[in-house]
Amino acid sequence: MQAARHFHLELRYASVPTYVASYLFPVLLLAYELYRVGRWIFDYGMNFANFR
Repeated sequence: MQAARHFHLELRYASVPTYVASYLFPVLLLAYELYRVGRWIFDYGMNFANFR
C-alpha cells in the first residue's frame, strides 16, 4: 500500500520556501544572539553588572 500523497503541485512548491524559512530563521536568530553575547563578553568580560 502506497502512502497517500494529497499535495497539489502548486501547494507543494508554495510550501517549500515556508519550510526552508521555518528552519533557517531560528538558526539565524540563534547565531545573532550568540554573536551579541560573544561581543558583550569580548567588550566587557564576564561582568554583567553593567548590563544596559
